[in-house]
Amino acid sequence: MSSPAATTGSVHAHPFGPDARLSPRPGLVVVPVDNETVAYDPQADVLHHLDRTASTVWSRLDGNVTLQTLAERIAAEYGSAEATVFRDILDLAGALWGRGLLRGSPANPTGPARQPMGLGIDSGPLSTPLSELGLHGQPLPDAPHRTGCYHALEHVFDIATNDVAVQNYLHDVLIDLTYAGVGEPARYELLDLGGADSRHYLVRCNGKPVTATDWLDRALAVLLWRINAEVVRRSTPRYTIVHAAAAVLHGVAVLLPAPAESGKTTTVAGLVRAGFGYLTDEAVAIDPATLLAQPYPKALSVDRGSWEVLADLRPPHADRVAGQWQLPSRLIRPNAVSGPAPVRFVVTPAYAAGSTTRLEPISPGEMLVGLADCTFQFQDDAQRNLTVLARVVTSADCYRLIVGDLDRAVLLIEELVRSEHLDVTEREPPIAQRRL
Repeated sequence: MSSPAATTGSVHAHPFGPDARLSPRPGLVVVPVDNETVAYDPQADVLHHLDRTASTVWSRLDGNVTLQTLAERIAAEYGSAEATVFRDILDLAGALWGRGLLRGSPANPTGPARQPMGLGIDSGPLSTPLSELGLHGQPLPDAPHRTGCYHALEHVFDIATNDVAVQNYLHDVLIDLTYAGVGEPARYELLDLGGADSRHYLVRCNGKPVTATDWLDRALAVLLWRINAEVVRRSTPRYTIVHAAAAVLHGVAVLLPAPAESGKTTTVAGLVRAGFGYLTDEAVAIDPATLLAQPYPKALSVDRGSWEVLADLRPPHADRVAGQWQLPSRLIRPNAVSGPAPVRFVVTPAYAAGSTTRLEPISPGEMLVGLADCTFQFQDDAQRNLTVLARVVTSADCYRLIVGDLDRAVLLIEELVRSEHLDVTEREPPIAQRRL
């Protein structure tokens, strides 16, 4: 969302005069970041980014000072013409009023509602209802083939199947999550139910049906999707989890937040191939206490559009699930999985065919809005999540990465990290922040 400071003319719909006294509407979650402000409206589920100018005014709207007095003070402070400052404050107040940010303003802002971030938990991959396959009441086969135990953030699980080929495939795909600890794991099952004319497959979790289908690759896709969704669901109470990829070099993490189909998996695959440590390609869990990005080394889900540029990484079981490779990081490079690391760079990738590959600095406030939009179950604890993300962007350098060529993009990120020879536990703030 653009800054309210850039929205002009909206004041004409609101009768503000020089004696108006305005204040922020109660109930907002407001976090300052690097002289900017991000405000979250839980009622409307909308994020608002206020740039430095807007934040200067916002911080002084206390319900006591009049707009005229505020204009006089700011004009004197910055050596500006009072009439110009007053007009700008009126325009800004109108924009903030229209977005529902000021006391007594309309409940519904003019901006679009924030889309909840999820893993397709409500819809998931397409499947066939059990009733359509005539499976109600049918005795289920035993599942003698069991994988080992796996650990992903706060989720411990294993998988049982009656198909040894499925067991071998899942062992290969989930190998980086292998767990030797103790505890009662969740039990997933993928059962081949046979069939006279075609095969039928059933996926269950802890004895409850998840999906039934007559396609094995669809059953595998649903199973992996469900595991991923459950990892996020069980882990959000402890962590702030961002839809992002992440890689580590020289002890610091590069966070790559982006919507689906933006190139984050392809970019992190290129980074791991170049020598970076691997954290995840899907969900970066940030510990609110330490701000360390935690490893969730699931297999990279490489879509068809990236197969050519990553052709040398094609896994042996590439054809098992149509349209997507499941690529364990150890097939890219042995011992590639990294431990927890502090986030030093936040880089939003955006693939643009034929474009010049480049890094463009963006403000911490703008990046904070982007991260919040990419945060799973953000509303569950908006105050905690927004505060954690604000601390992350304040201690990081933030960029937009336009990717036209993967090798060039990897080189730019590598140069960015290698240019930093700082102890991440005792370093000065970034140069951009020291100038403020």
